Amino acid sequence: MSKKHCKPSCEKPEEVGYHYHYLCDYTSVEDGHRHIIRGVTDRAPNKPHHKHDYHGETTCNDGHTHDYHGCTDEAKPIAGSHVHNYSGKTSCDDGHKHHYCGTTDREYPSYY
Repeated sequence: MSKKHCKPSCEKPEEVGYHYHYLCDYTSVEDGHRHIIRGVTDRAPNKPHHKHDYHGETTCNDGHTHDYHGCTDEAKPIAGSHVHNYSGKTSCDDGHKHHYCGTTDREYPSYY
């Protein structure tokens, strides 16, 4: 039985001193198809070398979805802001799993 895909909420309450990032990338092609990973990281403090946890569910393709979760790499400075790299494997559903990797957007909203 396939899972229902839920879009991530874009309405995160502001917390001064914390921020989050959006992530969106394709998975690897397995079993003749791929999925999209799309979501929002958990909040993390505005401190150097921080990381973010993330979790979610892929888009539905080929009649199923996959769960994914992980922790980003440390913050990577970029043009007065920063991004995070992330990678991992989805859950095994419909007899297979997918690999994924990507880079978050810049922090949103910015509290620096």
